[in-house]
Amino acid sequence: HLSITYFDQEYENLITTNPMTFTAANVEEATVKGLEASLLLAVNDHVSIKTGYTYLDTEDRQTGKQLPLRPQDKLNLAVDVSIKDFTVIADYTFVGERFDSSVKRTLSSYSIVTMSSSYKASKGLTLFARIENLLDEDYEETGSFGTPGFSFYGGIRVSL
Repeated sequence: HLSITYFDQEYENLITTNPMTFTAANVEEATVKGLEASLLLAVNDHVSIKTGYTYLDTEDRQTGKQLPLRPQDKLNLAVDVSIKDFTVIADYTFVGERFDSSVKRTLSSYSIVTMSSSYKASKGLTLFARIENLLDEDYEETGSFGTPGFSFYGGIRVSL
């Protein structure tokens, strides 16, 4: 399944954040245009591949600058393998450079890898585990705020 969407939007009073007060603020006039594409491919009964890409071209029409925290490029790729009651998902996300007005600088692009798995042990009982930031990437989603490094989560889900 392939989906492609083009958009070209004009905004008045677009809500964003004021970098000095961390409160909501309006951008008088803004343009947001771009392209979103996604592909879902069932390789066979056990393996599927999902990918999505977004290209954004944003502008604060009053300043001529890019809208804050909106990357030009964002890519996601996931591979899902399911065999009987066992599932493993590998997920890769790339986020391109974006301007952060709160720190008045461009934030670097970054890539994150996440792995998750689950096992349905019996009716109503599932074991699960997830690793986020598998490669322990040092990155910023917004300026001056840290993000978690390598993180492991696991548990048991009981459904009655």
